[in-house]
Amino acid sequence: MDCGVYEALVGQIRTVPGQSVVHSPIQNDASMRDNRAHCDVIGPDQDDPEVKRLFSRYFAEVIPVPG
Repeated sequence: MDCGVYEALVGQIRTVPGQSVVHSPIQNDASMRDNRAHCDVIGPDQDDPEVKRLFSRYFAEVIPVPG
């Protein structure tokens, strides 16, 4: 799986119109290490230019996507 890791403050993401944060810890998955801090950002219009602009301000890349 080619994934990167990003971090953000939940409170900032919740200020983006229409977006919510759902705690979804990863546990007992043989392909990944356990991660109790894992969350999903859910909402419509994640391709909306304003949502993308806010996300680019709030998210920081911690582990780059390979390739």
